[in-house]
Amino acid sequence: MVSPTPPPRPRVEITPMRPARPARPRSAGVVVALWSLALVLVVASVLLVATHLTEIRVALAVDLARGRPDATGDEVVRAINIAFLAGAVVAAVAVLAAVVGCVRVWEGRRSVRGWFVIAIIGAAALAVGGAVTIGSSAQAVADAGLPSAFQWPVPAIACAVGVVATVVAIIGDR
Repeated sequence: MVSPTPPPRPRVEITPMRPARPARPRSAGVVVALWSLALVLVVASVLLVATHLTEIRVALAVDLARGRPDATGDEVVRAINIAFLAGAVVAAVAVLAAVVGCVRVWEGRRSVRGWFVIAIIGAAALAVGGAVTIGSSAQAVADAGLPSAFQWPVPAIACAVGVVATVVAIIGDR
């Protein structure tokens, strides 16, 4: 004979496998805004160099050849190519790291410090590299179309803004 009432169901409890993602920190908007400003400054500097690349290369080559008369033309061109290639790679890494860090902080993730530190190191390398590469040829490069403010001060300001944004991200993370 079949019983008219079904047997009692076991009590089932479903728990998530990982803790819930924390809410976006209150400082996320400030961090993203400051890093966006820093990125605009870096990208503006890179684009300005790219638009006057030929003229800047010629100015650097002339000054480098004048300063190193024992260097061959190929060595001068190779040195300038290496400097520009290194600058492009460092700029790309800095921008990519800052964008990834901004996305992660906007999502409320806590692991943004490393990305922002990489971006700061890249921005600092751009500022120092610009000052070292262009240093003795600053006037010739300015005459070639790159204003002196964009030779190293603007990347240095971008780095400083990035440092402030990163400190805000770290302090706001706690």
